[in-house]
Amino acid sequence: MAQRIGLQMEQALTGLQGTGNLPSLSEPPSAGMTNPRVSALVARYGDREGFLKTFNPDKQDECLRNPELSYMGGAPTLGLVRKAFGSTAEAWLVIQLAELSEYAGVKEKLTTRQLTDTALLIQQMYGHFKVTELMLFFRQFKSGRYGRFYGSVDPMLIMTALKTFAEERAEKISLYAREREKAAEASASPPIKPSEWKARRGHPVDMAISKIITSSHSDNETDRSKIQTP
Repeated sequence: MAQRIGLQMEQALTGLQGTGNLPSLSEPPSAGMTNPRVSALVARYGDREGFLKTFNPDKQDECLRNPELSYMGGAPTLGLVRKAFGSTAEAWLVIQLAELSEYAGVKEKLTTRQLTDTALLIQQMYGHFKVTELMLFFRQFKSGRYGRFYGSVDPMLIMTALKTFAEERAEKISLYAREREKAAEASASPPIKPSEWKARRGHPVDMAISKIITSSHSDNETDRSKIQTP
């Protein structure tokens, strides 16, 4: 399977280069290196091979186990990868798509042309997605969350599922953002001042606490008097 994916990827990349829209994989990172975010990405992953190794399909399960990190973590977007490493962004998508195609239990797999077109389409429409978000999508697709293929791997079904995932993504990011905001507000709450404790004396919870403290103090006084008795 690995050899077939490798061959498909090589053929797909040849097709991508043939469009005239992508730089050669042999070229150095783009002029976007003047962008500090691009420079940070290159410094973090080193080169194309380092990026592809870090975000290979085997890591999809980690994204599924920790969806919040997939959405809210510091992984680069597909568009940023494109700026830093050129057509490696599309090459990475071809790898993910080819692996999904092999995973599907159908006879007809994605053709080289379908791999190429689908990778370009995802890059164009969802370049603002983090690579970890897309890995989460592919893993959830494998779980049957977005339906299944019948007879052949259908690229239109993949794109339809990705549209559904985009809607889920917006909801999840909003949810996680609210949860983090609440947590930040809770941690930033100032301690209760003595004057506020006095104002709260009549509160049922405070009265109960006061009663416990008073009872404990009384018991301690009793124990102390017993000890002093000859």
